[in-house]
Amino acid sequence: DNLLYKGGPFLTYEEQLSALMEAGYALWDVLQSCEREGSTDSKIQMKSVAGNDIRGFCEENPSIRRICFASGASTATYFRKFNEDWLKCNQLSFAKNEATQKVFKKFANSRKRKRGDAPLARKSKKGGEQIELVVMQSVSPAFTRPWKNTPETPKASSMIYTDKRAF
Repeated sequence: DNLLYKGGPFLTYEEQLSALMEAGYALWDVLQSCEREGSTDSKIQMKSVAGNDIRGFCEENPSIRRICFASGASTATYFRKFNEDWLKCNQLSFAKNEATQKVFKKFANSRKRKRGDAPLARKSKKGGEQIELVVMQSVSPAFTRPWKNTPETPKASSMIYTDKRAF
């Protein structure tokens, strides 16, 4: 069964990638490489981390209008670490949701308007459209049950996997 639509098709990883690309999405990891034990981001060895050139990818593909961090704040935090210069140059905008504002607070706050200022332009300094950054709720099964609704879990863990996918 499909997790979101009961009775829906189960797609292999390759079929999922194909469906995303056919719909106009690109899927790329923030990290080019890293070493970790297990599958959770908390186990990544920081000395082993290398970032992907997402800025270069976006410059080569100017139709990109939004970058969604589908695995939550940890991926967006790595993006922030490797793209601080890009974040400062007004080519990116930030979604209004709480998770995005929290991760990119430093950069989002530096662009907030003062009373009486003109509305913020959706154009970058280079004249092209800004790319919107969106931190999604993590859909990782590691952040769902069996820890649901326990005091030591993040807010996102109070939702089951299918709830997050529908978000």
